Amino acid sequence: MRNLLAVLSIAALLALPVAARAADQYKIDTVHSSLVFAVNRGGLVDVYGSLNITEGSITLDTANLANSAVSLTVDMNSVDTNNDKRDEHVRSADFYNVAAFPNSTFQSTGLSDNGDGTWNLTGDLEFMGIRKPVTIPISMKGPETGEKGTSAGFFGEFILNTADFGWPAGGLGNEVKVIVSLLANKMEPTAAAAH
Repeated sequence: MRNLLAVLSIAALLALPVAARAADQYKIDTVHSSLVFAVNRGGLVDVYGSLNITEGSITLDTANLANSAVSLTVDMNSVDTNNDKRDEHVRSADFYNVAAFPNSTFQSTGLSDNGDGTWNLTGDLEFMGIRKPVTIPISMKGPETGEKGTSAGFFGEFILNTADFGWPAGGLGNEVKVIVSLLANKMEPTAAAAH
């Protein structure tokens, strides 16, 4: 009986670290991550632009997706459509109004499995001072471990209706395609705890 109790105690102790590290912590590599958007002009062509992701983090628990979380911050002043005059107009009060709303944020509220290797990420998007729920289908590549640590890639694409955020169409329509490509670096347990 004593030996059995000893074995059970050791097994219980060994199980504790496994439960503690079930959820992996990732930090977004902003240098190698992208946010691209496309607005259709006159039904003829999509005009593309980009915005800089300034910070973000991912908590990923593949065993229990309900424990996962994603947060992102985007610098709205960084808008780049390959035309300086147009960019200044987009930054103005006619569109993004970056003087009043310099950042856009996303905070997840749920992650669910689609059963086909992809997930549905739901969360609150704050854009131009208005917060609305959005759902983003996402996929993951990796993780892979190299000399610099462990990293994973995440890709999502969704349609944003700017009318929901009080942004006038201005002849361009209200549907904006948003593409997010993230490289996330896994944090060591000590670094994740400090973060």
